[in-house]
Amino acid sequence: MKDKDAGKVSLIRSLIAAIENAEAVDFAEFGGITEAPRQRLSDDEIMRIIVDEGDDLRRAASEYSEGGHLAESQRLLSLSKVADRYAETFDKNRT
Repeated sequence: MKDKDAGKVSLIRSLIAAIENAEAVDFAEFGGITEAPRQRLSDDEIMRIIVDEGDDLRRAASEYSEGGHLAESQRLLSLSKVADRYAETFDKNRT
């Protein structure tokens, strides 16, 4: 797998994990049971998660750049642009 594709795959996995974490429920609300239905997120909530991920990547890129790690900074900026494209695509395809 190309490094560029590996970065995109990593980003997709990160977005999926963030969405799944946001869908999780507090088991205490269900009397301590171990299985409970997940929350359904609105399109706005999902869009916020994608946008936040892009923002986080840009912040991290800035910190790496300030520390003199320009290659890592560029990699993170590239991934933030991918997150932005995902957000644009998601926004266009909302139901």
